Formats: sequence, structure tokens, C-alpha cells
Amino acid sequence: MPDTGFKVAADVGEYYLPRVKVGQVAIADFDGKDVRLKATRVYPQVKDGVFTVDLAFVDAQPQGLTTGAAVQGRLSLGGDQPALVLPAGAFLERSGGDYVFVVDPSGNHADRRRIKLGRRNTEQVEVLSGLKAGDRVVTSDYEGYEKLDRIQFK
Repeated sequence: MPDTGFKVAADVGEYYLPRVKVGQVAIADFDGKDVRLKATRVYPQVKDGVFTVDLAFVDAQPQGLTTGAAVQGRLSLGGDQPALVLPAGAFLERSGGDYVFVVDPSGNHADRRRIKLGRRNTEQVEVLSGLKAGDRVVTSDYEGYEKLDRIQFK
């Protein structure tokens, strides 16, 4: 990795702290072009819900780069893998991710089913067990349903 004299300091949400490691690749957009960077240092101190990662340019720094410039980027936390996912909905808060209500094929009711979740981001959660592709799940708030095993639809 060439020493370009510039680095990028990125603020990352605290949720991702256990998954960010030195050497991970990031892609930043400079004037419409993707530029590769690598994480060189991870500062584990969390302040206001974020921690900082220092990134260095893998190749030569982009033309026109100035000190203090802001850029948008993506840090790769792992390759894409096939997975069964659910949208991160209000149901997660009440169920703690331990169960969902699965809609019966008839559409007349939904039954409580235990699940196990894996990776998460702000938009979706990975389902490791308890569901199969094609299952329909109630993802709205489960307030008042914590003690129910079945929801009957009218």
C-alpha cells in the first residue's frame, strides 16, 4: 500500500464494532469514481453511537483531493452470501428476535414460531432457523401479543 500522505477517517455505527477489522476493504466515491481503501486502524472508543476507522488508499490518491473533504463510502464487512432475511420491523423490539408470527397458508391466522437470528443491519435481519423461504411473517408491532400463541384474522 503506497504512503500517499492522506488518510480517510470514517465514523461507523457502534453496532458494527465487533465486525470491523484492520485490513478490511472500503470503497469510496470520489467525483463519481470508486476508489479502494483499506482499514489501517480501528478506534474502539464509542462516542455518540459511533467509532472511528482510519483508512488508507490502496492505490494512488484521487486527483483533486483536499484536506477535510467529505466522501461517501462503503466498508465491506463480508462477502455476499445467500440467506433468508426479514425486514427489520417493529416486531423485533417486542419479540427480542426470539419468535415471529407466521401466517397460515389459508391466511386466516398466524401462529407463534421460535426463530434464531443471525446478522443484522438497519434494514434486515438474517434468519438462521425456524423459517423457510416462502413463509409469510407478521412484521408489525407485537404490542399486546406477547402472551399469545395465535393471532386470528377476520
